[in-house]
Amino acid sequence: MMRLGILLLCYCILVFSCRDAQDTSAYIKIHGETMGTSYNITCAYDQPELLTDRIEKVLAEVNQGMNTYDQLSLISKFNQSEKGMDFDLDTPAARHFYQNMAASRRIVKETNGYFDPTVGPLVNYWGFGPSGRNNINVIDSMAIDSVMQVISFNRVILKKEGDAFTIDKSDPGVQLDFSAIAKGYGVDKIAEEMNQMGIQDYLVEVGGETRLAGKNAKGQNWSLAISEPKINASFQSIAHILSITDRSVATSGNYRNYYEVDGQIFGHTINPFTGYPERSNLLSATIIHDECMYADAYATACMAMGLEQSLLFVNTNPEVSYLFLYTDSEGQLQSADSGDLTFLE
Repeated sequence: MMRLGILLLCYCILVFSCRDAQDTSAYIKIHGETMGTSYNITCAYDQPELLTDRIEKVLAEVNQGMNTYDQLSLISKFNQSEKGMDFDLDTPAARHFYQNMAASRRIVKETNGYFDPTVGPLVNYWGFGPSGRNNINVIDSMAIDSVMQVISFNRVILKKEGDAFTIDKSDPGVQLDFSAIAKGYGVDKIAEEMNQMGIQDYLVEVGGETRLAGKNAKGQNWSLAISEPKINASFQSIAHILSITDRSVATSGNYRNYYEVDGQIFGHTINPFTGYPERSNLLSATIIHDECMYADAYATACMAMGLEQSLLFVNTNPEVSYLFLYTDSEGQLQSADSGDLTFLE
């Protein structure tokens, strides 16, 4: 998957929890490293070591399924295969892999292909993937056209029978990359584990993607700050603060994970139909959904769609709430939202 530590800078939700809390004695905070980025948890629980062990186990299993930086992960083995692979669902890693594949198939259809896990070779070409930064000095349209030949989710076929599944590929160059859904999926898996442990009040964040439940230490909804979408803006530069609970939140934007060559800015969001970094007046897309994996994927798709298509998509999806930040014809920052959000400022 793309280095999710880098994605932390671009999927830009600043997490504010328990600020100025009067009584935080019942709440603990846990943090660690995963998927090339960090995770942070605030919750009402009194056994931090037990919780940490359970979380680390879940995240290790997720990485074994979907970490493209690990050559022994299932997704890496698939990407290295010639025609695809068979998998048994008898291990957690395989189940994670299958669940992401099945969810991706749904999301590709819903977004008309703007979310596409086969876009990995393009992400690598532009220098935002496992191959590392590759600042493009001269755009080679022929090279992009060549890579585009293997970009399409139609080139992979998922088949499940009993306790096994198969993913076939039409070309050896086809590769999967779940970087636009994996962090959100990891958040959901942590939340599920905490739910099983009877934890009712929590904030779970992995690389900027967040899921919230119950109340914070002040007995109030959790507060999430959405960054001002400006290049070189500090993390303390805030556009909006949401009051929210019992939902998941993901934000995507191009104003932190980018590079500039000869005055030309290249952002990490690649349009799977053109092969080029998408440029539009949509600066950031915040998606609120019950499941963080869907919020994560939808936010990425919206950035690839641009403002007008994104508005059409979210306004016909009853599962989604949203906040879009964009520039108008005069270059002024504007916002559009679903009308059901609570802002604190």
